[in-house]
Amino acid sequence: MQKRTSNRFARGFTLIEILIVVIILGILAAIVIPQFTNATTSSKMSGVQTTAQSLRGAVQLYYYQHNDTLPPAATFWT
Repeated sequence: MQKRTSNRFARGFTLIEILIVVIILGILAAIVIPQFTNATTSSKMSGVQTTAQSLRGAVQLYYYQHNDTLPPAATFWT
């Protein structure tokens, strides 16, 4: 007579185990996604600041090269 072995562990995951994993992944995603949003906002703000500094430097250079006169306002809107 052969000894009967339990086949319980060879079947795979149960529905409860899969649901627990999905819930944990959802919680982790809820924590991480706002951090990516903040990083995106921060990088956009940094880009705007860099552009403003470049523009300020260009206007100052124009000012010094053209005998203390600012560029005409129309040049900014074309």
